[in-house]
Amino acid sequence: MEVHFQDLDELAKSLLADLKAGKFVAMIGVEGAGDTLRTRAEKIGRGEAPFDEHSLIA
Repeated sequence: MEVHFQDLDELAKSLLADLKAGKFVAMIGVEGAGDTLRTRAEKIGRGEAPFDEHSLIA
């Protein structure tokens, strides 16, 4: 499993910009979040785990 680290200065700037813009969801990479959530919801609807279980095995 690969751990990703986020630059805290970049994250803070992004959060402040999103708050000022009145956005409900504030996160870096929000553009792809909808597709990810839809895919997970489809898996849940089929009774499957909403993540790749192979990525959990190190």
